Amino acid sequence: MTPCEAHALVIPVRVCLDVARDVSVTTRVILLFDLDGTLLSAGGADRHALLRAFRELWRVDAAVDGLRVHGRTDPEIMENIFQARLGRPIRTTERELLYRRYLAHLEQELISSPSFRVLLGVRELLATLGADRDILLGLATGNLEEAATLKLHRAELD
Repeated sequence: MTPCEAHALVIPVRVCLDVARDVSVTTRVILLFDLDGTLLSAGGADRHALLRAFRELWRVDAAVDGLRVHGRTDPEIMENIFQARLGRPIRTTERELLYRRYLAHLEQELISSPSFRVLLGVRELLATLGADRDILLGLATGNLEEAATLKLHRAELD
């Protein structure tokens, strides 16, 4: 099984169109892909950006050491780090500040990451699927929306 098969969700959809009262029914499929580990590898850029943000804002080193991050959303990871390292829940103003700093660092880290890559076969798969009018492609990810946008742009998949 390829990474794309392991992390794609297929949703069949029936679409009804009323064009000048001539009702047409077509079946479409929506394919939702995960981002990290399915379409691309950020080469540790996201981890480095998160570490930099926590070190810069709260002088917390090794923020993710010993914490489970795989399969978690960005907000969940950040909240878990905050609770584990600072012993309290994150405040709304702190969350907003953390998101801004993380995204700023992520943009820099993505540019400089030598290990960033689009996974094998992804470009060809997306081109093939994207050419089919009955297939709608989408993204289902735990990344912050802006983080996903940065990664897709770096991968030239946007």
